[in-house]
Amino acid sequence: MNAPATFESFLLLDGEKKILIEKDTKVANAVVFTISKEDHTLANMLRAQLLKDPNVIFAGYKVPHPLEHRVILRIQTSTNSYTPQEALENAIKDLIFEISLLEDRFKLAIKDRQMLTEEDEPIILQFNASMSNYVSNLLTKLSSMRDTADLCDFKIIVNDKTLLCHKFVLIAISDYFKAMLGGDMSESHSDYVVLKGFENLIGVESMLNFAYSGTLSVSFDNIMDVLHAATHLQINDAIQLCSKFLLTSLTINNCVDMYKIADLYTLTDVLLIVKKFISKNFIDMMLLAREQFEQLNLEQLCHELQKDTLDIINEYDLFNMVCLWINSNRQERLKHASTLMEHIRFMLMTPEEVVDKVINNDIIKSNDDCSRLILNALCYFSLPKRQPLLNTIQCRIRNEPVLVAVGETELFTLNTKCERWDSICQAPLEENYPYPFAAITVNNYLYVLGTRRSTSEEYKSCYRFSPRTFEWTKLQTLLHDRSRFSATYIDKYIYIMGGFEGFKRTTRVYVNTIERYSVENDQWESFSSDGPQLSSLASCAFDNMIYLGGGKNGQWSKIADFYCFDINQKKLEHRASMLSARTTHNMTVVDQKILAIGGFDDDGNGMLSIESYDVKNDQWTILTNIPGAVSKTWPQSSGAVGRRIYISVFHTSNSFIVMQEGYYYNLDEQKWIKAPVVHERARYCPTVQLRFPKSALNSTNAIITNNSTTVYASPLVDNATVVATVADMNY
Repeated sequence: MNAPATFESFLLLDGEKKILIEKDTKVANAVVFTISKEDHTLANMLRAQLLKDPNVIFAGYKVPHPLEHRVILRIQTSTNSYTPQEALENAIKDLIFEISLLEDRFKLAIKDRQMLTEEDEPIILQFNASMSNYVSNLLTKLSSMRDTADLCDFKIIVNDKTLLCHKFVLIAISDYFKAMLGGDMSESHSDYVVLKGFENLIGVESMLNFAYSGTLSVSFDNIMDVLHAATHLQINDAIQLCSKFLLTSLTINNCVDMYKIADLYTLTDVLLIVKKFISKNFIDMMLLAREQFEQLNLEQLCHELQKDTLDIINEYDLFNMVCLWINSNRQERLKHASTLMEHIRFMLMTPEEVVDKVINNDIIKSNDDCSRLILNALCYFSLPKRQPLLNTIQCRIRNEPVLVAVGETELFTLNTKCERWDSICQAPLEENYPYPFAAITVNNYLYVLGTRRSTSEEYKSCYRFSPRTFEWTKLQTLLHDRSRFSATYIDKYIYIMGGFEGFKRTTRVYVNTIERYSVENDQWESFSSDGPQLSSLASCAFDNMIYLGGGKNGQWSKIADFYCFDINQKKLEHRASMLSARTTHNMTVVDQKILAIGGFDDDGNGMLSIESYDVKNDQWTILTNIPGAVSKTWPQSSGAVGRRIYISVFHTSNSFIVMQEGYYYNLDEQKWIKAPVVHERARYCPTVQLRFPKSALNSTNAIITNNSTTVYASPLVDNATVVATVADMNY
């Protein structure tokens, strides 16, 4: 819109001069020429022609603005007797001569071409051939020319020693020399360059040999010199070969050395691979390559120690290795003791290890912050009833969470490596089909609520399971006999709501009271009478509120109603209903959204979709549909672990199961993938996610405490009579 008219780029306006001459007052023998209605085409030709003049020491130009059709040319000559105006005139005359010569030769070539007739057209025979060793022979001959000074046009001087070579080879192989010799730097007019910053000739000589042969000799003896020269001279091919050497030579006995080299020379790709290698082999390096382990810096060590997936069997061994790292350079590293010890999970050690070994360690005794960590661990051991309330890194089991199904009389874990469900231990329950109890986790402790151990008992029994010790602990019973209720944990309390008394198939009396359980005091209390009169509902906690919905009402109809219960005001409020009525489903919170998973619809058919609830906007949407589902598809288990949702279904025909399938829904990739089908003894069971010690998942034994007696029992043995109470639990 603001561009000048096209003619202004080549027509001089009234009173406008073609050339303005202005003397440069800052520099001797220098003049600035402003040439109107010209651009880079003429200016660049003049500049190149001027630089051929030996009496011109500077010639340069600039275009002030793309929309201003003028160039500013600055010329400086070496003597007063030869002015810049004379230099410009000579350059213009030489250009006119060269262009005229070019024109004459062009016209002559056209004339010769026109004289050829079609009959006189020469027959051109084309034959393409190549020699397999041509390139190597050429490089060999070029390299041999370096032995004769007269056949070389450039010298590289390093520490007063001279290396002969050729400019064109350097320009072809090195970005450093390309910029130096192919531009306007002073070295481009010289026949030598002095390289500084090299202690010896090894690196530079290796680069020259590589340039003339394509072969680079690298070893641990010269890698530092070679890499220094390759990166300094910007020879990318040599850098790639050095990187390949480092990676192919990578072991636990040199990985930290490799990391330092890659970090020093900014080898980004190598650095990334070496970091992953150190993380993957950290334990092996710690135990088998102690010298390399001791060379780790503080940041690297902390990065590994904080991982939940660190493959260490005994936390005490990890503590000893950290002490070893500190003592290898105690004067410099002792100040980092508290930072490192924060990543040691003392609460995962045995009380005996802490009391007998750790507490008397001189590093611990000399640091108040470290001593405080040990004191916290001792408090943790001495107050077992409060252990589920603690949610810190110090007591978190080093392993990824797994999906756990609370089966008829045992616990099952989803083994993603072997693609199957494994029975991990027995539970002090009986066959409660169709599973009227609830299961919930509190800081990696499993609570099973509303079950019974014999047909003479009501549905009031409660148990706690520790994945770390495999101990089942009997807790105080519920205030009311109820089944098919929902449970949620918020701030030291477990809240249960909904359900009906007992498990009577004929007459059902719905319970509208909300009970809550104090995890710290092992005590149930009546909390509110404003609970929902629903059964087979689902609930979850979000922002200190309890969200619940679905299930069956007093008329035994499945509903889509959704509620929010404020525990501070003890008030139950309606929210937007789910898109579909569903019962015996699952609810979980992922990415600040509440997901309703699985269940059955109002007609008793399986729910084939996962709904997502936006708390802020009070709105439900369909997240995804179960793949391959048809009208006779029935969910038999569902749950969430990490960033994946699990669901197991079976398809029926004429009331017979014809096929069973398991799926994961990956929330990051938003797609379904195949998964193992739930164990037949875990169908329709509650699912939770728990962290188990890696050693425990490899074992089939469980520990169940009976007062002062500890029994090691196979998962297939009935342990219904071997249960401990909270009052009897101690270390």
